[in-house]
Amino acid sequence: MALLILGCESSRVFRSSGTLVAIEEKGRAICLLRTEDGKHVRLSGKLEKGLVGLPGAHVLLEGELRPSVPYPEVNVRNYTILSISGKRPFVGVLREEDGRFLLESGEGRALELVDVGGLREGTLPKPGATLWVTGSVVGDTLRVERFGVLSP
Repeated sequence: MALLILGCESSRVFRSSGTLVAIEEKGRAICLLRTEDGKHVRLSGKLEKGLVGLPGAHVLLEGELRPSVPYPEVNVRNYTILSISGKRPFVGVLREEDGRFLLESGEGRALELVDVGGLREGTLPKPGATLWVTGSVVGDTLRVERFGVLSP
């Protein structure tokens, strides 16, 4: 996908896909996007926190591009996770109902999460957290292979 930049010189609309890269700067992890053409942009804003834990994920993101050194900076407004380890993740809000864990998508579909040792061991945040989950769907169940938290 090509890099799309529109607008005035100080701030421009940015839309691009690429791979997330986490680096350390001044003792803090920051997230970069390596675009399809090999350029890097630094991610910022509220949504960056959920992306910093996904190095290697392939994403499509949109935001406001500002000049910065050593990397141009994008205040992320919206993103879609295209793949994690080559698999398209399910993204939704965690719910607990009658002792079952459900992942509810924005379209109102809820999948029961099964075979998730970490859920039972308390490694998952409280209901209401936004998660990504990879796995296989059978009917209304999602057999979990991997999961992560995008926002608690």
